[in-house]
Amino acid sequence: DLNKKTINSFKNMSLSSGFVFIVQFITTLILARIFSPNEFGIITAITIVTNYTDIFWEIGIGPALIQKKNLYQKDIDTGFTTSLVLGIIITIIVVFSSPILANMINIGNHIILQVISISFVINSLGVVPLSLLQRDMQFGVIIKKDIISNLVYTFCAMILGIIGLKVWALVIA
Repeated sequence: DLNKKTINSFKNMSLSSGFVFIVQFITTLILARIFSPNEFGIITAITIVTNYTDIFWEIGIGPALIQKKNLYQKDIDTGFTTSLVLGIIITIIVVFSSPILANMINIGNHIILQVISISFVINSLGVVPLSLLQRDMQFGVIIKKDIISNLVYTFCAMILGIIGLKVWALVIA
């Protein structure tokens, strides 16, 4: 029953969002004790750049797959290829423009931005699978992915920060 699935999915996603928020809040409290305000500021500035560029490389591929009435393998393959190519293009653009971007957001070391830009290619690999999970209303899998990725980030950042990698701990995490 679609109505029942929708209500359960909404309930699960709401609980998940609340849990992820709590995990992120606790993560911020813990990491604030390990990293300096400057290191946190660098990652925050870079996050602004990456979030802004996410708008361009995603360009509605996921929603198109979710909403398409009859979805064929050709559509999935095209979405995957398009997403991957756009992820590579945005990565290249960010890599080559990183000195200018780093100067604009005042982070000093543009190599950090170049390394983080690799995440566009990595994230582009997940656009189609995530969209297909949403299309099939498999929100439990999405919730688990969100929770696990947040916990892995927290533990990696903590461990790498404790051993002294400074801002690179946050980049690697």
